[in-house]
Amino acid sequence: MRSVAVGPNFDPGMAAPLSDRLIVADLTSLHDAHPENNDSFSGHHSDIFHTEIYKLLAAFFFGS
Repeated sequence: MRSVAVGPNFDPGMAAPLSDRLIVADLTSLHDAHPENNDSFSGHHSDIFHTEIYKLLAAFFFGS
């Protein structure tokens, strides 16, 4: 298992290679950078729309 911190301007190249079968992504700093997601109607389930999450997933599935 591997742990990766994902925050604003996440660069998957710095965390490469992301080839482990299980990766734990710590999104704490990404949450802190987007306090607008703390309202009761959105929550952090909308994190998937952040560019950093797309970069993390692309690096995991396709390599960085």
